[in-house]
Amino acid sequence: MGAPEKWLTRKEAANCLTELGYRITPRALETLAYRRKGPPYRLNPLGRALYEREKLVGWARRNSMDVDFGALREMAPLGQRTP
Repeated sequence: MGAPEKWLTRKEAANCLTELGYRITPRALETLAYRRKGPPYRLNPLGRALYEREKLVGWARRNSMDVDFGALREMAPLGQRTP
């Protein structure tokens, strides 16, 4: 088995963080990106977010006290209002 990929899709990024104990969904990462509160990412030529593994993990460690990863799972999808 080779070295882990440097760039991760949103789904891979969520799986990576979850494996490290930061339970988060791809949808929550999307919401954080929209609100400009998530980990740094760049867009590939198709407009899909790519997260650099090292920066992703660093962001999670720095923000684990500020971001309620559990509450993110309960967030309404973008564009939907909560009652």
